[in-house]
Amino acid sequence: LPPVCGGSWPYGLGNVNGPSSWINPNGVRDIGNIAHELGHNFGLDHANTRTEQYGDVSSAMGFGNTSVKCLNAPQAWQLSWADVVTGGDIRAADLAAGASGRVFTLPSAISTPNNMLRVTSAAGNVFFANFRRTASPHEVLAGTYANQLVIYQFNGARRDVRPTTQLAAVAPGQFYNIE
Repeated sequence: LPPVCGGSWPYGLGNVNGPSSWINPNGVRDIGNIAHELGHNFGLDHANTRTEQYGDVSSAMGFGNTSVKCLNAPQAWQLSWADVVTGGDIRAADLAAGASGRVFTLPSAISTPNNMLRVTSAAGNVFFANFRRTASPHEVLAGTYANQLVIYQFNGARRDVRPTTQLAAVAPGQFYNIE
């Protein structure tokens, strides 16, 4: 690792929007670690939860990168690698008060590039949702995220270097209120 690390980085270091990544010899065989550092090179920040930096382990940009994982929905959107399904870019201001909700059938995140919803709340917060499933060897998720609708928040534009926040994993038949 470069001297700036002082040898204290256990896995690696990637320049954000930069040309270089350094991988600690202990992590060189870990595809998830390599994907994480390359994500920084592409301009991505970390995938967090509300309480923990790196806490979104459903993304290569979170911690726990010992398995193969795709990027989370807002990160794939940031890089223009994925986008919303038809009609899936929703602004709360455009919805009529008291109107019934919309129904979407979301494909799994690894099956097609158009695989998510993007919802902008009345307060201007932006939420993403996509369906995640384990499909070895392409994506291996912890049981918490496998076959779940995962909700994220990212209040930035494409190419903004900001962390994402994973809010919930919602099982079939469950609800999550966006505020």
